[in-house]
Amino acid sequence: KGQYNEAITQYLEALKYDSQPGIYYTIAKNYYRINKLSSALHYSNKAVENDSTNTEFLMLHATIYSASHLDDSAATIYYKIIKLDSNNVTAYFNLARISEPKKPSLALSYYKKVVDLIGPEWNALIKIADLNERLGNVDETIKTVEELLKLNPSELNLQKLLIESYIKTKNFEKAIALLNEAQISFPDDPNLLEMKGNVLIQKGLWKDASTEYLKLVKNPEINFENKIRIGTAFYLQGEKDSVTY
Repeated sequence: KGQYNEAITQYLEALKYDSQPGIYYTIAKNYYRINKLSSALHYSNKAVENDSTNTEFLMLHATIYSASHLDDSAATIYYKIIKLDSNNVTAYFNLARISEPKKPSLALSYYKKVVDLIGPEWNALIKIADLNERLGNVDETIKTVEELLKLNPSELNLQKLLIESYIKTKNFEKAIALLNEAQISFPDDPNLLEMKGNVLIQKGLWKDASTEYLKLVKNPEINFENKIRIGTAFYLQGEKDSVTY
């Protein structure tokens, strides 16, 4: 009924007669539900002390640590879970999430493990693509985003990320092909127009590039500052090109 405080009172009474770990676990879970984390941690610790091999008890214990911003302690528990169950996808995923801010390479390895265990799962692949992008692993980013687009071929943000990655690796033909495909559905998207202009410049197709940039400059929805930025970028590319050649 959602009456967690009343439930806790009954379970605490039950403990007086039978201190089995399952009751400690249930009390901890109900304290967690009402955000009383200190009490939740106390009782989850009691459950784990009484049964240190129960992965359900350990998972709640780690979850409470995470909610309490004690990520190192949570990670220690997730490692214990993996030792007990090397195929525990949730533990790997949560370890990856905890590791992301300070240890992106380690987080990347955990997300890859998730994919190894359950196949090309969307959330894990998104994280892999993001971390590879942060770490500058452009080829790996391309590989992952190509997998993601197989799952959702119309996702514009993924298409843009893949186009940017193709441009970084100077794979201009693939970039143009994907730009043309994306523009069928989003013909006036400013980012796509600018990326296409950029690719055409790098291919030396200045006339074609100017057509794309003029679409941007004439677009009434783009503010003046951005039009100046776009025009300046086009001019600077021209300066660079004239120096090179």
